Amino acid sequence: GAIALIWIGVAIFILTPFIAPTLQGVAAGVVFIALPLFYYRLLIRNLAAHERP
Repeated sequence: GAIALIWIGVAIFILTPFIAPTLQGVAAGVVFIALPLFYYRLLIRNLAAHERP
């Protein structure tokens, strides 16, 4: 539940200095790859929906 999530967040916050370099690299890669794909998919879907007669 919420308590488990809070403890996981605390653990991640405490461990971040040790894992930060690799985690930041992985997170940055995932974000920079996933966000553009997600937004382009939304844009294409919206454009296709608007251009249908």
